[in-house]
Formats: sequence, structure tokens, C-alpha cells
Amino acid sequence: MKMLRKPGVALLASVVIAVSCCACMAEEKVLDDSWFAMYMMNAKIGWSHDRTVQRDEGGKKTYVTSSVSEIKMNRMGTVIEISESSVVVEDENGALVSFEQSERQSAMEKKTAGRLEGGKIVWTTTVGKGEAKQESADWTEGILCPYAALRFRKSKGLEAGVKYSTREFLSKAPDAAAEVAITVKGREDVDVMGEKKNLVRLEMRMKMKGMNIPMVTWVSSEWTAWKINSMGVIDMFRLPKELAQAKGEVKEVFVQTIVSPDRKIENPRAARRLKFRLEMDDDEILATLPQGGCQKTLEKGPGFAVLETIAAEPAACPKRPVKAEGMEAFLKASTYLDKDDAKVKELAEKAAGSEEDSLAAARKIEKWVCDNIKKKNFGVGFATASEVARNLEGDCSEHAVLLAAMCRAAGIPSRVLAGVVYADFLATRERPDVGGFGFHMWAEVWVGEWVALDATIGAGYADATHIALARSGLESESSMFELVPIGTYLGRLKIKVLGE
Repeated sequence: MKMLRKPGVALLASVVIAVSCCACMAEEKVLDDSWFAMYMMNAKIGWSHDRTVQRDEGGKKTYVTSSVSEIKMNRMGTVIEISESSVVVEDENGALVSFEQSERQSAMEKKTAGRLEGGKIVWTTTVGKGEAKQESADWTEGILCPYAALRFRKSKGLEAGVKYSTREFLSKAPDAAAEVAITVKGREDVDVMGEKKNLVRLEMRMKMKGMNIPMVTWVSSEWTAWKINSMGVIDMFRLPKELAQAKGEVKEVFVQTIVSPDRKIENPRAARRLKFRLEMDDDEILATLPQGGCQKTLEKGPGFAVLETIAAEPAACPKRPVKAEGMEAFLKASTYLDKDDAKVKELAEKAAGSEEDSLAAARKIEKWVCDNIKKKNFGVGFATASEVARNLEGDCSEHAVLLAAMCRAAGIPSRVLAGVVYADFLATRERPDVGGFGFHMWAEVWVGEWVALDATIGAGYADATHIALARSGLESESSMFELVPIGTYLGRLKIKVLGE
């Protein structure tokens, strides 16, 4: 049974990378070979291919699950190509043997490969032509690899009302297991690309690192997956290879994600304090709204949350480098915030100069990033800070990543936020008079308290129309998943402006 492995498709970008895992002398038995067409908000965006084989070599059985996906979307008139591939090898007991993960986010390829050694999972990550970075984490018994997870589900059966949970391994996040809760809801008629099928509905909830993703899979009595929905936004349909890969019109998806509020916000870039009512049909997702920093929840009830957003202005800030208990993780270098890169350090020193005040220095860095990323390239995916430092191009995510990394290089703790921001020009056909909220990314810095900055705008603060839906320090492989919840709001979020 296919389980969607790209829940963060709206935030990640990569190009097709084929990963092979060959054992030429091994006998091979194909257990699954599935092709899916992928749709987002009723527009075809790509395909996915999953294959599981059993190998028998020297009397030992292993199960190899591979997945390749390719996605193409149009954002603000620019076509973005997204894809990734993975291979997970497990033994006949379902224990991890090894894995590979490859993706290309913008122009730079990222590869991860690892294996289980002595009770630990050990892996190396290589970005572009950089040096391989080795990491490790404790491995907990009972974490299921892909084929073991399928076998476990089959053992639970498809009787309506059955509930169970699993802890599962994802090659994109080797340092953290995904908690998956599953409920068998029973049979229903399902439209699979014009063909009606009577299938069993499995409702799932995947949780990990702040990620809280609802998924639904419809399977036959033989556990063949025919349709999958992730986050209420992405639909996947089982089709023959030639139909799954058939090219469709590359449609604009950004405009479809704009959220029209109930009324217009006057002079939004000067707004320092606002209140909003967010409405959605999923209480568990609303419960994950970021708290603290420049945002707090004032009230919460079934299907809604009332938030207050503040553009903070601290009275006094510490000198840099900032040293505060609990801020260590927000100062370290990581795959995306590679603040120790020579170019990132050079730009941080150039932008901050001799400024000792931490907030003043962060604001100088924000202004520098805003002024110097001149090519607003919407075709760039989620690039590393070192890549942005050299290319000086990209969209809001590249502005946020470079700002956060340069601040860390300057001794200022930082993290990134993903959410929505209001603009007059973001209007929909249905509500052209009220402007709109577009999905966006910006940063926060710790200067005695968390203060939000937006290098895309460069105003010295992130105004109060910024509503955070997810937050991450991007400190580890799995931390990227902290940003995935933003995808659960696409096409489902309603915003009411309550004023100051």
C-alpha cells in the first residue's frame, strides 16, 4: 500500500534523481509496482512510482522499497520542477538495513545515505559538491520500515472500526520516527479518474516534529491502493504508467492558494498589532499553530482560533554574540542554515559591520538581504543559505534562509517561520476588493526575546499581517518536517480581521 512520502510538496523543490540499489547476483521477486498520477487543487502536477521487491541472496531475504516522484507546477508564471527518489532496504524481520534519499532543491543536489550499525542509525548528507557530513541517532526497536508497515497493517485487517498506531521510518527524516494513527472507516464508492470503485477507506494521521498531517487511502480487499489524499489538497490516483506520466497543462497554483479575508487591511506594512480569527475544519491542525515570539492564541474553540500578532520593538537588546540558555540549537550550522560557510560568514560580516547591538545588526542583515537578492526567481526551490549567498536569487524562502544563516554567523540566534502575509495586490476573482493573504516565509531572531524580520520586505520588522502557521530551527534532517503543516492549510483556511 502506497503511503504518500512527500507531505511537504508545497515547500520542497527538486528535480528527478534516480537511485539504484542493485544486487546483480540476487534472485528478485516483484511484490509491488505502482504508478500514480498526482493532482493538487484539481490540477495535475506530476506522478509517482513505487516498487517493492524481495531479494534472496545467500539464503537471506531482504525487502527493497523504492520511490520516485516528479512534480511540475506553475508559480507566478514560473515553472517549478520537483522530484525526489528514495530506497529503503529492510531484512525479513522488518529491521532497517540501509537507505538512500536523493533530491534536488533548486540547483543543488542533496544526497543522504545511511544504515543501521550497532543500535544506531548512521548517515551522511552531501549537498552539491560539498563535503559529506556524518550524523547518527539512537535507533529504537519497533520502528517499521515500509514493507514491514504494510505487513503490519494487513495483519490488522480491514474491518470497519479497527484502530491502531505505528512508528514508521522515513528516509527524509532518519533522526525521527513518524507516529501514524490509522482508523478503518469501512467501504464506500470512490471515483478513480472516472471509474467507480467500492473501496475501504483508511484514515491516517501522521505526526512528527510538529507535523500533523491528515491522510486518507482507499484500498481494495487485496490492499491495492487506488486513491490517496494528503492534507486535503493532494490527490493521487493509481493508473497505468503511460497515463500516470502523461503530460498535462502546467497550471498556476499560487493564485489558488490566496486566502481572501473578510475585509481589507489599510496600510498593512505599518501594522504593529492585529487580531485575527482563523477558521478551519480540523481542530488538530489548528492546535499546532506556533505560540510565543510575535504571535499568541487568545481563544480557541471547535474549528477556530483567535490570534494576536505583534511587530515587537524591544526596549533593550543584548550585544552580539548573543549568549542565552536554550539558544544553542538556534546558533548552530545545519544543512540549510550552513552559517559556517565562508561566503555566508563574509556576507554577514559585511552586512553587520561593527554593530554590537544584536537587533540593530540583525536589521542591517535583513536590509542587506532585501537589497541584494535582486533576482526574484520563483523557480528556485528551497535552497541552502550558501547557495543563495553565491547566486543571490530566489523567493521568500531563500530570503528567509539567508537571513537566518547570516544572523547565526553574526552570533544572533535565529529560526524560520512559514505562514501567510497580507498584501493589497493579492486579490482573488471572488473578492478583488479586499486584498489577500499569500503563503510566505520569514525569520525570527532572539535578541532577549523573539523578534520577527522579513528580508523580502526589508522594513526592519515583520508587520502584524504576518500569521505564522509553522516554525522551525532547521537544525536537523527531520526539522524540515516542522514546516510541512503549512500544506494542510491550502484551500482550507479562512481568515477574519478583528482589528487591533
